Amino acid sequence: MRVALLAAAAVVVLPMASFAQKPAGVDLSEMQKSSESAAKSSLATLAELAKGESGRSLGFSAPGEADQAVLKQPLTDFIVGLDALRAWQPSDDAKALLKPSGLIVYPVASGDAVRSSVTLEKEDNAWKAVAFGAPALTQAVTRTRDAVVGSTHVSASDLFQVRIPAFNLVFVGSLNGDRLMLTPVTDAPQYDLKAGATVAASDLFTRLKPEAEKDKGLPR
Repeated sequence: MRVALLAAAAVVVLPMASFAQKPAGVDLSEMQKSSESAAKSSLATLAELAKGESGRSLGFSAPGEADQAVLKQPLTDFIVGLDALRAWQPSDDAKALLKPSGLIVYPVASGDAVRSSVTLEKEDNAWKAVAFGAPALTQAVTRTRDAVVGSTHVSASDLFQVRIPAFNLVFVGSLNGDRLMLTPVTDAPQYDLKAGATVAASDLFTRLKPEAEKDKGLPR
């Protein structure tokens, strides 16, 4: 009887593991685990950069605030390229447009508020900090992520960042079964996007395709 029960349990557990959500084949949990030590080390660099007047541009409102900074749940970064949007067809799998950028973004908080961020990239098998700051964007992304978690009950660790650089758009991405969902972090009325209002990626890509086909590479 004991063997039979164990076998039955295995039938339940194994299929759950096989359906783990990995956008573009990226293991979000592994990205966090492998980069966390380097991210923690980068806080000292951020505190040094935040000394003096530069602290405000990095998102800190008071001297020494960066010395108390802590890391929050990171977001693995993906991009959707202009050429991919041009080639997009409504019958295509929207997830196929996601391309890992190789970056992971750690929001940085002081007290109860997100103030700044640290962005890391893997170089020669080692994670290194490549950017600091971007307070307004970081606050918008984390605010949107919190809203998605609250409305869908998806774990924050299962969410990720999606950028469409050609259109200056940034989203919090999630997977709803087999569907890619995107929640814009700022309003973009020219594309009928409202901050916090989740859209199916397939619908958005269909909407953006004509714009991508007209795009001449000029700044927006």
